[in-house]
Amino acid sequence: TLGNGTEQITVTISGAILVAKKVSLADLQAAGLNRTDVAVAGSTVSVSIPTSLLVEVGEDVAVVLTAFERTAEDQVSPEGSTVQVRGLLEVQIRSLSNPSNIREVSGLKEPVILTLGVAAESTLSCGYYDEQAKSWTSSGVVVVPGEP
Repeated sequence: TLGNGTEQITVTISGAILVAKKVSLADLQAAGLNRTDVAVAGSTVSVSIPTSLLVEVGEDVAVVLTAFERTAEDQVSPEGSTVQVRGLLEVQIRSLSNPSNIREVSGLKEPVILTLGVAAESTLSCGYYDEQAKSWTSSGVVVVPGEP
């Protein structure tokens, strides 16, 4: 758990690095911060979450960022073609009072910003796994050129 004053922990397992950070909504608001970042030390992998998203949750959260080191082979695109996935991340934002409660969030005024840690190439595109469609998609993804 992230209790007892622990603010962030990092765990390295075979094939992945997991970073969990306790985020206090009250502390962010008191400091006048409009974002909180969780990063994998020694890499460019990170997630930046707007405070407005945490306001929707309404309480302190644990942000869990998992960066997978391996390429996910033989994944399926919406068109049915086989693709490889590099720079694979998983981000979870969990309420500390009820971590099993899963809420879908959409229509954010400010974006969640992911930095994948993969060098841009013309043959690559950014996307995410759509749980409902059971395939990879880039719908709603905006790539910011020139970002690390």
